[in-house]
Amino acid sequence: MGNWIAGIAASALGLAGLVAAAKSADPLMYVVGLMVFAAAVLFDFWMIGVATGRGR
Repeated sequence: MGNWIAGIAASALGLAGLVAAAKSADPLMYVVGLMVFAAAVLFDFWMIGVATGRGR
């Protein structure tokens, strides 16, 4: 159950990063928002890989 909570939290954080990037007027905040989103996506894919036995 803990993996589900971590995955949902990462997804919510990624969505918040996209919202921050979309509403930003500062180019730095735009890049940071996209980086947060990318990190959340990579984390979720890593968790899927571990759960299916194909992760490191």
